[in-house]
Amino acid sequence: LGHVLWGSSSLLLPKAYRDLMVPKLHSHDFRTSFYGLASQNVGLMGITGGTGEYAIAYGHLGATYGYDSILAYNPKLDLAIAVASNIETPDQLQPSDTFCRVFNRAKNFMIGEAVQKCTFVQSGYYGGTCTCK
Repeated sequence: LGHVLWGSSSLLLPKAYRDLMVPKLHSHDFRTSFYGLASQNVGLMGITGGTGEYAIAYGHLGATYGYDSILAYNPKLDLAIAVASNIETPDQLQPSDTFCRVFNRAKNFMIGEAVQKCTFVQSGYYGGTCTCK
């Protein structure tokens, strides 16, 4: 669903509407750089472990009774990843940790990098650091 919505050839929305959903990624105003229309710049949460265009990921966190999730799209790789868990925690660590590892393994494969070992250390509900070596 993430790729169909935000991908390079969005099938759900015309480009003008899709662009409203994308946070202003180069804004210095956190209110517009973190939130678009119903989407977040989850890359600012540190979940990609990348720099430059590989640090960008927009999507949304999800939480409800007994369930945590994240969906994020990286435009450089034209890659969307959804992580769903039937474990609900107050800090949603497991979706971000899983995203960090899966995103970077996919990136390694897609751009021909050596496989890296990644870890995610959380620093709050909306933040942490994905580090790959």
